[in-house]
Amino acid sequence: MVNMLTFVDHLECPTVNGIIYPSGIIQLVDAKSEWSHSEAIKLVPAGQTSIAKLEENDNLEWNSCAVLDRTVNEKENLEVLTGECAFGSEGFVALLEFTTQKLIWLAFFTDSNPFIHPRIERGLVYATSTLNCKWRFDFKEPANIQVECYKFI
Repeated sequence: MVNMLTFVDHLECPTVNGIIYPSGIIQLVDAKSEWSHSEAIKLVPAGQTSIAKLEENDNLEWNSCAVLDRTVNEKENLEVLTGECAFGSEGFVALLEFTTQKLIWLAFFTDSNPFIHPRIERGLVYATSTLNCKWRFDFKEPANIQVECYKFI
């Protein structure tokens, strides 16, 4: 089994919408694109699972991740990697401890599109999807996600 704590060594993650922790616990997030007047993506917590449970039930698929962008905040000893995965609609945001390169959490979504332009600011991680949506994750509660999208002109 892949060790998520050392994500930067293998750049793989489970193909499941949610927040993946180094312990193997996954906070599932129901992420459905709802393009309407509000131009928002609804993100709804959907329980928990784990890499071990998915593997036990033969529901575990691994995905290759390619880093497209990164930012470092040395003062807070944090690094954020953003990028794309095997399919064009997939994206990830990974928060790492900068000095050890150990994973704190990784957000993966099948319909987000790749993430770029990460920022670390006041306890929050920001990333922009290539759909021009601005995603905001709380350091300590990354499943607390806010997304704002803008129409393409």
